[in-house]
Amino acid sequence: MELQKNQVVKLRNGVFGAVASFNDVPFQLIFTAFTTPTRRYDENLKNKNENYDIVEIYDGSTLENVSDVFKKSFNADGLKLIWKRD
Repeated sequence: MELQKNQVVKLRNGVFGAVASFNDVPFQLIFTAFTTPTRRYDENLKNKNENYDIVEIYDGSTLENVSDVFKKSFNADGLKLIWKRD
């Protein structure tokens, strides 16, 4: 699975983040307290620290304000689930 712009990701530890792109190429995942380059994830969307593995990807193109993703109260209800780890 490849990350795309306008996606919202959920990590194994329950934290949600947004995929940032430059020239339409995803390059960074942005979370409330940190960012991480997409290159830190392998082709299976796993990180060296399994707590940071991506477990769900949602279509975030319908979000009115991307900063909502960074609120503690955010949940992905209403967003289309694109991918989920087994």
